[in-house]
Amino acid sequence: MEPFKDPKDALTRKYMNEAGLDPAPEDTYMAIMDQITALNTYSLAYKPLISRKGWALIFGGFVLFLIGIFWLPIERFYLNNLPELTSFNLSEYLSGIQMSSTTLYAIGFLGLFLVQLPFLKRLLDSKKA
Repeated sequence: MEPFKDPKDALTRKYMNEAGLDPAPEDTYMAIMDQITALNTYSLAYKPLISRKGWALIFGGFVLFLIGIFWLPIERFYLNNLPELTSFNLSEYLSGIQMSSTTLYAIGFLGLFLVQLPFLKRLLDSKKA
């Protein structure tokens, strides 16, 4: 063993030898192992973000949308029988706007993100409770 170069090291070694080590209680190992096994038994059950009832409503809405597009005649809709509003034509205002495809993708992804926020908030709030 090499000699201590710093006197503080020698003093620290001396105090550690004088104090000694206290033995741990006999049941310490079993208590630690019991706590570890208790942590391993806890598991989260899988809970989907959208329930089966939600998926059924989404599917039903999609089917109704398709039925409305392909099988119902357009003349039956009330909005088509209204007189045209000549004072405001949205297509005139939007025809001058030109956007790159990257901008359109960014707007689309932002829209999808904003749609997901209420679902994710509800999921996180239910996990806190």
